Amino acid sequence: MTDGQQEGPRLIQQSLEEKLQRHQAFWHREETDRPLLGFTTYRYSPREEYDLVAIPKGRHLTPEDFDVEAFLPVYDRQYRESREMAGDQIWTAIPFFGLSWLETIAGCPVRTDEDALWNEPIVADICEVGALRLSPDNPWLQKLLEFTTMLVAQSRGRYPVGIPFMSGPMDILLAMRGGSALLLDFYDHPDEVHAVLGRLADLWLDVASAQFSIIPEFHGGYGAGFREVWAPGLCPETQEDAMALLSPELFGEFLLPGLSRIISGFDFAPLHLHSGYLQHVDTVLAMDGLPAVEITVDVGGPPVAELLDVIAKAQRAKPTIVHGMLSMAEMRMLVDALPAEGLWLITRVASAQAANEMFAGLVRPGA
Repeated sequence: MTDGQQEGPRLIQQSLEEKLQRHQAFWHREETDRPLLGFTTYRYSPREEYDLVAIPKGRHLTPEDFDVEAFLPVYDRQYRESREMAGDQIWTAIPFFGLSWLETIAGCPVRTDEDALWNEPIVADICEVGALRLSPDNPWLQKLLEFTTMLVAQSRGRYPVGIPFMSGPMDILLAMRGGSALLLDFYDHPDEVHAVLGRLADLWLDVASAQFSIIPEFHGGYGAGFREVWAPGLCPETQEDAMALLSPELFGEFLLPGLSRIISGFDFAPLHLHSGYLQHVDTVLAMDGLPAVEITVDVGGPPVAELLDVIAKAQRAKPTIVHGMLSMAEMRMLVDALPAEGLWLITRVASAQAANEMFAGLVRPGA
């Protein structure tokens, strides 16, 4: 260094074995010296994250529009970035997260513009929804399995491969039917809604199982995509964002059965929640077999200081993952206010340097 230059924080490296031990302790809420602390440079925008991949714009897409080999340099970059960062995260490769795979496999056409991909409704009448059986020949399923297979080959055992973040049954039905129409269906055709949600839970389980049949274990367990958590068993991330549209009574009657079946189908399946929509948290925490909850701190939602009580409640019941664009002050607040056992804090950062500075400050306060 030349005079006047200051050395940045030294990268605090941990062995993979130490990380795995810490993740194992998280799931069992074992006594520990600190919570899990993780960092990711994943962007929220798929187009920004996968900037090397040319996806056609302004029209319906087909599986042939997704050249899996063209995506692989992006995964190489993501893996390199993860190795440059301190923290407990175990980076996991997942198929392209910008596509809502289950909605598309269920038949919803997918379109794109400059910023996003989205699905268009296909169901004009809830009473006319077909069997929704998963055909092995479904072209979008085949593309998803191609992605999974190539990521397994690309990893060469260096990192785990996981399944993408898959929408819950009501999320899928919302895309198929459209929002206003579906909400009326809950009152006008409740039996049909029950039946379709059950079949969509089957679809969820079938698609997840098809992917896991290809994915090998990673040091005796599996990784879960965005939250970069490892578990000593099958570990898909689950969600049902559409629960925000329902009362607690409707959530319990219509959505809880399918979610419970999905979660009980795997060893470790945390349920994703948004901090701005936590009206169902008590019902969720009472679910039998739910191994963990994940709370995403929404941009523009309640500040972290106002979420401490509900996060503490969740942590008393289940191992809890808190994820978001969390500042150093917010991470410090969470570390200081909450027990270390069963707590996994992961924040999105702009660079490896930002991650290393934050990790050094959290594990060595005042350093």
